[in-house]
Amino acid sequence: MTLTANQAKPEQKISVVRRSLFNFFLWSLIPIFLVGLAFFFIFPLFNAGAWGIFIFCLALGFGLLWLVRNFYVWLKQSLTITSVRLIDYDQQGIFQKIVSEINLRDVNDIFFQTKGLIQTVTRTGNLYLKAENNRTKIEIKNIAQPQKIQRLILQLKSELAQENPNYAEFSGEKLINLVKKIKTDIGAEKFSQILAQLGQNQIEKK
Repeated sequence: MTLTANQAKPEQKISVVRRSLFNFFLWSLIPIFLVGLAFFFIFPLFNAGAWGIFIFCLALGFGLLWLVRNFYVWLKQSLTITSVRLIDYDQQGIFQKIVSEINLRDVNDIFFQTKGLIQTVTRTGNLYLKAENNRTKIEIKNIAQPQKIQRLILQLKSELAQENPNYAEFSGEKLINLVKKIKTDIGAEKFSQILAQLGQNQIEKK
C-alpha cells in the first residue's frame, strides 16, 4: 500500500486481470502439440540411436521452453486495478514490456467488445480504456467477463469521486448546492462567521 498527496486513505490493490486460461491454452497449442509429439514417438526415436535421442530432446526442450515463455508472458501481461489507478503491464516477450498508468479520476471512456464465436461461447472479450487527455489508452484482450471489470472500474471511479471530490470540475449549480448544504449543516450564524473570517483574510493579504 502507498499514500499519495491527495489521498486520505492508503492505496489498495483491488484486482489483477489477465487473459483467460482458455486463451492461454489456445495460444499454447503448438508447443503442447510439440511436447506430445515427442513423447508419442519416444520409442521409435530412442531405437534410432543417438540421432533419435537428440531429436527427442530437441523437440521436448523447445516445446517446454516455448510453454514456459508463454506462461511467463501470460502471468506478467495484466491489468492491476487499485483504489486510485489502473496499471497496464503489456509484456511483449521475456525481456520487453510496456507499462501504462491511468488515474481513476482521469478515465474518460471505458467499454468492452465481444467479437467472434470463440469469445461469445467462452464469455470473454476485450476491454478498452481511455484517459481524458486521449493520449493514454489501455487495451487488454481476451479477458473473462469483461462487463464485470467494466462495472468494477466505474464503481471505483464513482467511490473515489465521492470520497475526494474535485471541486474545480463542479458546475456553477453544483457549487451553489454544495454551499447551501454546508450552510444548512453548520448553521447560518457559523457560516456567516466563516465568510467574515475569509473576507478579513483576503483584506490582510492585500
